[in-house]
Amino acid sequence: MLIVDKNSFFKVGNMKKSLLIVLSLILASLLLVVACDDKVDPENPSIELPEGAPSLDPEDLDEITGDPVEPDESDLVLLQTVIEEIQDYLMTTDSYGYPELSDEATVILSDLVKAVGEKGIELEGEGYALKVSADIDAEKIAEGTFSITASASFDNFAFNKFTLDGDVKVKVSPNPGYNPETEKPFTFDSTGTSVFMTISEEAVEYKDIGKIVQAVKSSYGENGPSEEDAASIMKSLAALCPSLVESLNDFLSDYLIKTDLLTIALSAKMENVESIFSEEGIKSEKPITASLNATAYTNTPIEHNGSQYKVFAYGDVKTVIDKNPDYEENPEKGPFRVKLEGRVNIILETSGKNGNQKLRLQLEVSGSNLTGDPSVDALLVINDKVIELSALVE
Repeated sequence: MLIVDKNSFFKVGNMKKSLLIVLSLILASLLLVVACDDKVDPENPSIELPEGAPSLDPEDLDEITGDPVEPDESDLVLLQTVIEEIQDYLMTTDSYGYPELSDEATVILSDLVKAVGEKGIELEGEGYALKVSADIDAEKIAEGTFSITASASFDNFAFNKFTLDGDVKVKVSPNPGYNPETEKPFTFDSTGTSVFMTISEEAVEYKDIGKIVQAVKSSYGENGPSEEDAASIMKSLAALCPSLVESLNDFLSDYLIKTDLLTIALSAKMENVESIFSEEGIKSEKPITASLNATAYTNTPIEHNGSQYKVFAYGDVKTVIDKNPDYEENPEKGPFRVKLEGRVNIILETSGKNGNQKLRLQLEVSGSNLTGDPSVDALLVINDKVIELSALVE
């Protein structure tokens, strides 16, 4: 059994580093894939979850409001043991002694990347339909055999001085014969492309993505877009933006991916993005908001060193971008104010060597770029005790 001296526990720098590393990994995994589908609703305590997820009580989904108390030595032993076990599961060292992802963590990340690539992105708007998918995982990245496919269908779609009708398809893959002096790092396959692009009332059929790009560049002359062209492009972006944002919001309103280990669901929404474009350039008439609700949980328990771990995580994050009211007096802060607020909860249930335990971590983030780094308030619930995480890492 691991014995921890209470006084030395608070002073050990490695404990602080371990906590920060584990928290960073958990938050990164939640936000990278970072609400809920019909079966996962933090507002509803009767959640239907697989056996590999923690058993949730109604209070597990409420905000932690209890007064923090001094942790017992047994609480510290449990916390340190769990942190070391999670870190041991996720991280290892290379032949030079530098930290790197373990084989288990690499498989988890690879499965997530593969699931996201298969899910892809699909957007539909007035006169266009876009789709991006990827055949990619860690093994294919290492072998250089992954590919990303993007396709678009146009039906009399007008943007600036161009009108498109037809289909564009391009497959991007690593170039196996890449030579920095003679070759490009990626190959582009335009098989399946047949689109008519009208410029100045003349329609031309293109079957190669490179030639389409070249035709667009040539239409603006050798010196590129003029000031008048730039203003016209911004006006076209302003006209396209509402449709594009609406289609993106539709796609992200119910996003769900599953792997053997994890289920991740998210819902995102953006508002007022179109207000940043005008004929004069980028501006901001209304605050731009982006909100994200995310849920992630294990489908099967994670087994490591004789213990089992079940994880349930959910969070709400909102970002607001508006004008910096003090920009003229203090331009060093930039023309925009970015405000962030959100709450993330992570519930960890253990069994086996560590015994039957339930730990809950709540992180509340708030702040803006005008007031420095966002502040993070963290509370931990161990054995029904509320503990301030800052007290453990000071």
